[in-house]
Amino acid sequence: MNIEQVRESCLTIHAGVEECSPFEGLGYPDIAFKIAGKIFAYLCVPGSPSCSRSDSVNLLVVKSDPDEAMELREKYPGIIEPAWHWNKKYWNQVHYDRLSDAMICDLISRSFNLVVSKLSRKTKMALDL
Repeated sequence: MNIEQVRESCLTIHAGVEECSPFEGLGYPDIAFKIAGKIFAYLCVPGSPSCSRSDSVNLLVVKSDPDEAMELREKYPGIIEPAWHWNKKYWNQVHYDRLSDAMICDLISRSFNLVVSKLSRKTKMALDL
């Protein structure tokens, strides 16, 4: 996948997904994807300081169940890693150019569902989730 395909995958997962750059004022033009105000994916934009922490500019940060996060890191060393500057128990940075499109879509979907599972019933109903 390329950066635009990853962006599209995040945006099309649900009609209620919002896209923003919450840290642009701090020099991080990266794109956060949110549902009900909660981030489920964070796409590092090439040239951003967040990409300088890795050997690749093709980084996507997604949330995982803690046990699953560890399993993914062990199964895909150097491709799925603890996310820099995020809670490493839950968040992984993924080199999306080194995994299949299906795997990237699956990781985005899992992250989205994990975040949605923590929303209130009222919020879920309002978003038709």
